[in-house]
Amino acid sequence: MRQRVMEHGAETLADYELLEMLLFYAIPRRDTKPLAKDLLKTFGSLTALLQAPREALKEVGLSDQTVDVLRLPFLAAYSFLLETPQNVSIRLKDMDALKTYVERYSMTPPHHEIHILYLDGRNHLLKDECLSGHPLSSPDRHQHIASRALEYHATALLVVHVAPDYSAVVLAQGARSLSLALMPLSIVLHDTILCGHGWMSSLKQEGLL
Repeated sequence: MRQRVMEHGAETLADYELLEMLLFYAIPRRDTKPLAKDLLKTFGSLTALLQAPREALKEVGLSDQTVDVLRLPFLAAYSFLLETPQNVSIRLKDMDALKTYVERYSMTPPHHEIHILYLDGRNHLLKDECLSGHPLSSPDRHQHIASRALEYHATALLVVHVAPDYSAVVLAQGARSLSLALMPLSIVLHDTILCGHGWMSSLKQEGLL
């Protein structure tokens, strides 16, 4: 199979064959075809399997080494996607464009992250900065975000909470305090988005901002 991939590309292989190749690096000297087919049946697709949380993979009896191997492709892809705003012009002009963009965060581990999306006057993405998942109500956080906004010449921000640990009410309070802190700099906080695997919510549309 490896020779087929080298000569003709991965698209020539079925999903279970690609999964077999991955499993070989974790479980050498064993026929991994039955396991590959069982995993695809359990998770529904190769994509769903590769982006599944570690806990879900462990629940079906996979070893730590096998889980690490299976999670590598999506973690690498996620890292690559975070770099694309530096090289590709992305315009978050409406909720549909924003929803498409934040779908990439479904690849992240299931813990709270905050992404600050720095925008220009036409809502082109200048920078996607990932912060640890603590509320945005502290002055230190305000100072950091304001400094970065000035550095990137941003005129607006979007805040995205991925797999949030806090309630929407608490996160809305943090968003309002950040908005007030940015006001003297004429930097606008457009919205705060909460999202997870397969869902997204706008605090502005929910009437919390």
